[in-house]
Amino acid sequence: MQAELAMTRQQGRTFNPALFAKAAPAGLSVSPAAGNRIADMIDDIPLAHRRLKQGEYLYRAGSEFRYIYVLNAGFAKTCHASADGREQTTGFHLRGDILGLDAVATGTYNCDAIALDVCDVLAIPYDVVIARGMQQPALMRELHCAFSAEIRSDRDLMLRMGSLPAEGRVAAFLLEMSQRFGSRGFSATRLQLRLTRQEIGSLLGLKLETVSRAFSRFAKVGLISVHLRDITLLDVEGLKDMMNITAGHDAELRAAA
Repeated sequence: MQAELAMTRQQGRTFNPALFAKAAPAGLSVSPAAGNRIADMIDDIPLAHRRLKQGEYLYRAGSEFRYIYVLNAGFAKTCHASADGREQTTGFHLRGDILGLDAVATGTYNCDAIALDVCDVLAIPYDVVIARGMQQPALMRELHCAFSAEIRSDRDLMLRMGSLPAEGRVAAFLLEMSQRFGSRGFSATRLQLRLTRQEIGSLLGLKLETVSRAFSRFAKVGLISVHLRDITLLDVEGLKDMMNITAGHDAELRAAA
């Protein structure tokens, strides 16, 4: 087994929903995300846990596909190295997300997955999921839903990049993060982003300076407040208006061209 898959296997230990919900604010009911639901459906099988430090690789592009990974705690990113050596950020992942699904078709991981802070990751053998799914239709439905969600996420990103100007993309990114953070038990308005401005720009097809200018403008008009990588959404409806206004303005410019 390749070095990056080295793990501490804890016999008899399976997915623990308490660990998933531990970071949720008191009194808030948290519904486990797809990855955690899949892990819970095979809770009779001891699953390998891997603890990652910031900057460690979960897997590398080109390595053999054997597992899908559920991010049980922490934040991670996926990225590609371009032909000229530049890093292209392709995804930002938080608790409950599944990583590695894009490797099913090729048998190798197609990107690097890197921890953005201390992470706890569940490694689920893909062949076990498929074998169990033949016996448990609900498990197979969850897996199909996970594939569908990844396809939809990729489509939505491409639509944003193709139809929104720079500020609209940044507004849409913040709104998406708000929804994702809120659905996982975090604050939906106080976003502790682990991505740098450069990584956000890479994800959105923008330059670092463009992302910084958008954040500065949003802060100036009272939509957000910014402290390093922590962003507080002060006016969610205003961000939606910003996204819609910039989209409409861009469409008018294209029609007039």
